[in-house]
Amino acid sequence: MALELDRRQRLWVAGVTGYAVAAGGVVTGLLAGGADPVATALLATASVLGLAWLLAARVSRTAATARRLAADTRVLLDVNPAHRLDPVAAGEMYLLAAAVNRLADARQDAEAGLAERVATARRDLEAERNRLAALLAGLALPVVVCAPDGRVLLYNDAARRLVDDETLLGLGRPVFGVVDRSLVAHGLARARRDGRGYTGTTVHRGRLLSVRLTAVQEPGGQDGGFVLVLEDVTETVRATDRREASLVALTERLTEAHDPQQLRRLVADWVQHSAAVPLLPVMTEISADDLAEVVAGTVQEHLGPDADVAVQAPTAPGAGWVRADPHALARLVVRLLAGAGGSAPVTVRVGPGEEDVSRTPGPAGEVTLTVTWTPRAGAAGPGDLPGDLPGDWLDDLLDRPAPIAGLTSRALLARHRGRVDGAPGLLRLHLPAVPASSGAPAAGAGVLRPAVATGSRPEFYDFELPAPAPDTDLADRPLADLTFTVLDTETTGLDPATDRVVAVGAVRVVNGRLLHDEVLERLVDPRRPVPAASTAVHGITTAMVAGQPTLPEVLPDLLRFADGTVLAGHNVGFDLRFLQAAADAAGVRLDLPVLDTLLIDAALHPDHESHTLEAIAERLGVDVVGRHTALGDALVTAEVLVRQLVLLRRSGVTTLGEAIRLSRSTQQARVDRRLNGGGR
Repeated sequence: MALELDRRQRLWVAGVTGYAVAAGGVVTGLLAGGADPVATALLATASVLGLAWLLAARVSRTAATARRLAADTRVLLDVNPAHRLDPVAAGEMYLLAAAVNRLADARQDAEAGLAERVATARRDLEAERNRLAALLAGLALPVVVCAPDGRVLLYNDAARRLVDDETLLGLGRPVFGVVDRSLVAHGLARARRDGRGYTGTTVHRGRLLSVRLTAVQEPGGQDGGFVLVLEDVTETVRATDRREASLVALTERLTEAHDPQQLRRLVADWVQHSAAVPLLPVMTEISADDLAEVVAGTVQEHLGPDADVAVQAPTAPGAGWVRADPHALARLVVRLLAGAGGSAPVTVRVGPGEEDVSRTPGPAGEVTLTVTWTPRAGAAGPGDLPGDLPGDWLDDLLDRPAPIAGLTSRALLARHRGRVDGAPGLLRLHLPAVPASSGAPAAGAGVLRPAVATGSRPEFYDFELPAPAPDTDLADRPLADLTFTVLDTETTGLDPATDRVVAVGAVRVVNGRLLHDEVLERLVDPRRPVPAASTAVHGITTAMVAGQPTLPEVLPDLLRFADGTVLAGHNVGFDLRFLQAAADAAGVRLDLPVLDTLLIDAALHPDHESHTLEAIAERLGVDVVGRHTALGDALVTAEVLVRQLVLLRRSGVTTLGEAIRLSRSTQQARVDRRLNGGGR
């Protein structure tokens, strides 16, 4: 093996050679010219200083070599058993490095045998988990399993397709971005009180979702979380609407038919084309706020997309719950609105409004849905009449034969045990509120089991997510309990003042595990040409990003994806300089805590000269795949971070605050602040 010297070794050799030449020259002069006391003193002083310098250099070099060997040994022990110490870099300690390498070989052989035995012991358990995951993956219904605090422990692919937003559903995320928090709290209280599952409906992004909730209790009565089975019933509701519209038309045609054969033909035609449409059983519990959303949406469809229809937020959150067929009630409101000559603008609110101050409020335990509008001038309907709507007009409208959900309007109200009153420009629908639940389990209720099993292997479940400590500052949280969003960007160049982002990639690390399926990847239109030199690096051309969203438009998606997590990246200060300008333009705050894998490596391995992503990945045993793509670099960085977290913990760095302080203490951090600014 050829002898290769590092920078410190070359300096040491140069110093020794220079000192030897100088000392040799002085000695030669003394021998040639006789002993001079001054020269002798100078030689003695130079010798002492030279020897001191040599000793200090040797001690410094020995200490640096020892630190490097120790750091490499920690990597070998904790994250990369295949890593070996470099005997050349060890210098005179090459025998020690060789001995450590032999120990590592023996340890790796022993661990291979132990790993095989452990793998055999876990095989049955893993098979059970795989069967569980396969079961959930094959289910058509979306299923989400949550911890008691609402964090997602498991979801299947059907749930991911239903939500269709990588920023909302993921392991460790709160489920309340998909299902309203009030519905979950209400459903849990009812399920635990009654000892059975709970079914409700909610509105999510304009779609009506049926939600089946089952509470789970662990042995000993402890709260084990809950299971949600979701179903998008929007299209079914529309099919029901079409069926009922055809039934109305049939009723009108039957009243005009006199020939028995014509009657039979009309009925047969309706049965063939409409009766096969299933009726939607949606008499479920729904929050009054969501009911207002459904009513407003139906009114909007009736009046047209340009009509001014708004839902006025309640003055106090949690306006109550009702048991209802929400779309049947919404169609009832539309019918009454049309009969009263109502026109836009229309406002829907829960509870009495300012127009109702002179009226007697409804009894306790009643939910009131108030609809107000502008009466049409010159309208022939009762909306032109002063005072309350005439009772005979209201009775006539409620008794019309045209059915809603197979019932007349009055029968529909009776089914809901509701009533309606109104005045010009005002309608109020009164419904009995669902009684509040104490949340206590029913007497004799056994352990509640989820109606279905869970997950989609391997990324969609983790039953061992650590629960966040209450009232704990994020800086004091253990690193092992944190969720990380690892990001990377690709740009048109290296100057944030003039260059722009062309791609953003991010991936989540949850419970020390990289989730390859929970990723965000976006192309970004920089609104300028992409230089050929940049395209040669990341492969993104001007044509590829033309017409894509701009960075201020993409950034809110990234922040939703990273919400509640710690942001991480390699030399992430560079990426943040680009993102901060976009955050200012989008009017959002980029204030997540940040960890930099480059700075962590500089703190863990200060005696290694290279801290590039490739060098760190090689040292920690991470395969570099997809380099110089935003998502590819984010995935490699995330693999590096997972291993660095182990090294930090073994080094006594256990909290986020400690890791940030350690990163800031390095020389690389000072360089980073000078180049990229900030005080992370």
